Amino acid sequence: MTWSVLAQDPSFWVAVSFVLFVGAFGRLLFRKLAAVLDAHRNAVRDELDSAAALHAEAQSLRDRYTDEAAEAEKTAREIRARAQETAGQIAAASDQRLQAHLSRMRARATEEIARTEEAARQMYRERVADLVLEASTRLLRERIDAETQLSLVQQTVDSLGRSLKQRQA
Repeated sequence: MTWSVLAQDPSFWVAVSFVLFVGAFGRLLFRKLAAVLDAHRNAVRDELDSAAALHAEAQSLRDRYTDEAAEAEKTAREIRARAQETAGQIAAASDQRLQAHLSRMRARATEEIARTEEAARQMYRERVADLVLEASTRLLRERIDAETQLSLVQQTVDSLGRSLKQRQA
């Protein structure tokens, strides 16, 4: 095939025009396509960088919250330990106060019992003294005459007077 035959063939000219068209516009099209791809690559890179930054921030927040949770748990354990210690101290103090109160109540009860016993003894003595006096009076009336009675009463009064003076001195 020679040049003259090819020059008259319309397929040849279609092929030549296609090559020229692709050559002329392909370069322009390639630049546009490359620019679009570069922009897309840059957008993807920016998104990846943003995602990496967000991931790092999320990791930092997670670490911080983990540390804060550990610190809060430690604080809770310390508070619980202090509360248990305080409760133990309060229980011990309450027990001491209860024991002191019980001791005071026992002492008061013992004193009250002693006073009651002493009052009962005194009442018994007074009753015995009254009975002895009554029996003595009855015996004296029955067996002693009036003059002897007067003499005995006088001696008793004198004896009581001396006893009172000795107690006052």
